[in-house]
Amino acid sequence: MIRRAAKLGILCGLAFITACGNTEAPKSSSELVHCDSQTAAILIWDGYAENYCGCEGSGQNGTKQTPPTALDCQVSNGKTVWFYLMGNATYHQVVSSNNPQSFSPSFVQVPESKHRAWAYPIVISQSSTTWSYQDQYNPTINGTISIP
Repeated sequence: MIRRAAKLGILCGLAFITACGNTEAPKSSSELVHCDSQTAAILIWDGYAENYCGCEGSGQNGTKQTPPTALDCQVSNGKTVWFYLMGNATYHQVVSSNNPQSFSPSFVQVPESKHRAWAYPIVISQSSTTWSYQDQYNPTINGTISIP
């Protein structure tokens, strides 16, 4: 009876551990990123930035920019812009380059970490302004969020 209970306990423990989810990097952005009418997504890769979806400016979605060219994403007041830190070779942190800062810095993405976060949201709370951002660890990856 004790042996049976021990086996059951081990099996339950294994089931619990395997149900915790995959902590590996996503294989593609489509596995991770979702946009709807209230969101936009900007992907920060190792070496470039990409407007993935939700930008409202003409031809902005799908645009990729390599440094030092800034990437622009136009959105409406009230929209949430998600920064997805997709690079896996170097550290990344999205920071406001406005003075004063337009938003709080994101977490630091540590490539060696097995349990790293991937997405950081900012809610647009102003109109008629531009919020500038950059990657703290590679400031040449930069862009603007334009709010008409």
